[in-house]
Amino acid sequence: MKALGLSDFDFSLPDHLLAEYPAEKRDHSRLMVVRLADQSIEHRMFYDLPEYFAPGDLTVFNDTRVIPARMTARKESMKGALLQVLLVEEAEGEFPSWIMLVDPLRKVKVGTKLVFGEAELLGEILEICSEKEVRVGFRMGLTKVELRSKLFELGKTPLPPYIRRPVEWSDSERYQTVFAKSDGALAAPTAGLHFTPKLLESLSKKGVMQKHLTLTIGMGTFNPIYRENLDEFEIHKESFDIPNDTASEVNRMVGDAQSRTLAVGTTTLRALETAADRTGHVRAGKSTSQIFIRPGYEFKTNVSLLTNFHTPKSSLLMLISAYMGFEFTKEVYRVAVDEEYRFFSYGDAMLILR
Repeated sequence: MKALGLSDFDFSLPDHLLAEYPAEKRDHSRLMVVRLADQSIEHRMFYDLPEYFAPGDLTVFNDTRVIPARMTARKESMKGALLQVLLVEEAEGEFPSWIMLVDPLRKVKVGTKLVFGEAELLGEILEICSEKEVRVGFRMGLTKVELRSKLFELGKTPLPPYIRRPVEWSDSERYQTVFAKSDGALAAPTAGLHFTPKLLESLSKKGVMQKHLTLTIGMGTFNPIYRENLDEFEIHKESFDIPNDTASEVNRMVGDAQSRTLAVGTTTLRALETAADRTGHVRAGKSTSQIFIRPGYEFKTNVSLLTNFHTPKSSLLMLISAYMGFEFTKEVYRVAVDEEYRFFSYGDAMLILR
């Protein structure tokens, strides 16, 4: 078989299947259930999920929390000319500062003063970090915590770039999982968006354990791939933290043929795969993940996966193709389009059972 290139992961997706809004109720999205053992496909609703799990099974969630990172600023020297700004992460320096994406970057340079909101904050570009990023410092006598709080008050939910509509108030709730707690993400772990407190309680009453890890999702997850030769593409880097109790439960399940471990989302799977040794046991602690999972990758863990439906030519579709097999993934996605499942972050879900 020839090496797969970018064009092999393209498919026709009608515009009306791109979910601009979430389902009216979180757990009322549709659920495609795929069994890898016999390559069968069922069509259910997300609230049916507990039916597929038994006492002693384990679910692992990514509890990262999306920050209100999108905002505007203007140069102090100009009236009304707005710059689009995206908070990336807090930075070290003499003054409290943040790494930010600024668009258009050509309009600014080191020393440029930026006004945020109605002059609530005044920042200064201290460093051009890359073609897209700058470090902005705030010499206002604020602590890091105070600065973060003020920036978050000014910011809006950073919806994915393929959602074209303006951000609405409801997005601050719906583009956030009900179990989110660790601030820092620029994108939601979207497989987790379907869960409700009631559904989580239902799993718990059934004896299904729930553990968490944190993988801080950056905008790199949306980076387009332009090169046909995938060997020339460098995947984005993301930091993660696996608590001791989560690692212990995942490791306890290794080799247990009677029980099932579910990774909720591709980010959870990436963290587990990065932390796993050849036997499938994972190490607790903090690290970074930069593995490019695509067909040919050998998985070390033996977990089932809950995920949404992903964009053509995306690294996430390549991960799913590695997980389910390239040809079977094409068939599953053909069915998803024919059955009019809703795609992307606010779309429907797929449960892939090993």
